[in-house]
Amino acid sequence: MRYFPAFALFVASLVVVSCGRRAASGVSPYKEFVPLIGPDTKVLAGLDVEKLKAAPLYRRHQNSLNFPLLNGSVERIGLDPRRDLSDLVITWDGKQILIMARGQFAPKTIQDKLVGLGAQPTTYKGFQLLTLDRNAVSFLDKGVAVGGSVDALHE
Repeated sequence: MRYFPAFALFVASLVVVSCGRRAASGVSPYKEFVPLIGPDTKVLAGLDVEKLKAAPLYRRHQNSLNFPLLNGSVERIGLDPRRDLSDLVITWDGKQILIMARGQFAPKTIQDKLVGLGAQPTTYKGFQLLTLDRNAVSFLDKGVAVGGSVDALHE
C-alpha cells in the first residue's frame, strides 16, 4: 500500500502520454507521386526542397553548393536542382530506384537538351520516355518528372 501513490502517478502519466496527439511523421508525398509508388517498395525517402531551402543550415551553407558539376547541369540539361526543384521522392523496391521530382522547370527545354545528348524518345503506355543507355525520364505533368532505369519506369 505504501507504493500505491507512486504506482498511481506512474499509471496516470502513461495515460496522459498515450492519449496525447502524436505528431505526424514519415513521408507524405505530393499527390501526383502516390500512384507511382509501387506496393513492393522497401524504401521510401522524401525531401521537401522548399522547406530545406528555408532552413537556417541550408542558407548558411548554400554557397558550398556552387561547384562546377552542379553548375554544369544547368547548361547541360537545363535543370538547376538548387533553384528548380520543390519536392523529391525516391523509392527502392530492392532492385531498382525510382526518382520523382516536382518543381518549376521547363520539360521541353530539358527534353531538347537530353535529345541533344543522345537520349532517344520512346513511348510506353501513352507516356513519352527519353531513354539514354538503360535509364529513362518522363515528364508526366507540367513540373512533374519521373526518372530511373527503363525497367523501373515500365513497372
